[in-house]
Amino acid sequence: MKQRAKTALLYMVDIIAINAAFYLALYLRFDGKIEPQYLKVYIDNIIPIT
Repeated sequence: MKQRAKTALLYMVDIIAINAAFYLALYLRFDGKIEPQYLKVYIDNIIPIT
């Protein structure tokens, strides 16, 4: 696999891991029921978070 492809793959894995961790933190914080206003804040900030 070429170096660019490896780097791109690592970036994608990193983006997925960061967003999954943030979502899991919200999920655990609210005992599985994320309130809509907090979910909206998460969705609005997906790009800045990653």
